[in-house]
Amino acid sequence: MKLEDLRKIENEEERVKAAYEIMDETYRLSTKATQVEFLTTVRQDEMSR
Repeated sequence: MKLEDLRKIENEEERVKAAYEIMDETYRLSTKATQVEFLTTVRQDEMSR
């Protein structure tokens, strides 16, 4: 599946699931900068609840 194909999926849950199948999150989060980005996002989300 290509990124262009994701736009064709109308159901948001299915679209997100498909996106995670084609993207390598482990690799993306392998640097300190991306780990900080991830932790910041998670903490902001937790604080907004």
